[in-house]
Amino acid sequence: MRAIGAVSVAALGILMFSTPSAALEIEKMSMAGGLAKVISAAGSCGYQIDDAALERYYETSGLATPEILSYISNLITIAKAGDPPTKNDCTLARTTARSIGILSQ
Repeated sequence: MRAIGAVSVAALGILMFSTPSAALEIEKMSMAGGLAKVISAAGSCGYQIDDAALERYYETSGLATPEILSYISNLITIAKAGDPPTKNDCTLARTTARSIGILSQ
């Protein structure tokens, strides 16, 4: 898990120094990372994501780019290969899903 964190930090570092709008890019990468955690935890944590709401959130939050899609997809793949989420992870992910409006009723 530490290696995954180091890769994420390295990716954020590259973005920070390689783009003129670094703060915006870091914010989007952080949003994408959180969204990946919410999506990847859904099955293990016993909640479902509303696909239509996810699509709206993805578009309106400015995450709908090929680069962000690739980043989210990679993070989900890594999460599925790692340890399952803890109860606390599940609580945070479910609460976040509800807060951003993508938790299926």
